[in-house]
Amino acid sequence: MIHPALHTFKSRLDARVSGTLEAYSRVAAGEIVVGIAVRRGVGVAGFDLNALSSVDPTVTAKGVVLAGFAHGTLGTTLAFGLKGFTRDPAAEPAVDALFQEIHLANHVNRLRLAYRGNLEGTATDAQELVLARVRHRAGVGGRSDMIATSGDVPDPVKIVRPRVKSGVRFIAVLQAERVRSVSARAP
Repeated sequence: MIHPALHTFKSRLDARVSGTLEAYSRVAAGEIVVGIAVRRGVGVAGFDLNALSSVDPTVTAKGVVLAGFAHGTLGTTLAFGLKGFTRDPAAEPAVDALFQEIHLANHVNRLRLAYRGNLEGTATDAQELVLARVRHRAGVGGRSDMIATSGDVPDPVKIVRPRVKSGVRFIAVLQAERVRSVSARAP
């Protein structure tokens, strides 16, 4: 760990096969900038599981995992990224995904997801692209939108929009809409 500036800390983890003189490989790195106020700041971290599994044969996971956060007076955000990630390449295919959570001080929450991989229940192993967004405001209600396209998802693209009202326990209205493909909608 190094401390290059006031409130800033950087770290990295290098590894090599035990008992060898091989060059070290970078397997993780991160940085955090601590805020002036308590529980405030920003940070990022990355883990190269391909490099880690090359120096430690007990690690079966592959891919890259990225994480970041920011916490300020207006709220908090947390983000994760997966690139070619799989827990075990012999058991499951790799996926790419992005996830972001935002919680604002005014009680508004937002989640976003982008995922490329094979959806369970589709006809083949072709990869689909899924984009999802959920918004919720305490005491008011929320809404979620999802779109799945490519792979085995036929035209037209399917959109699912559950709407939930606050104060109504376990009730959600699920609407499934079909829209034409982008090319069919063009004027």
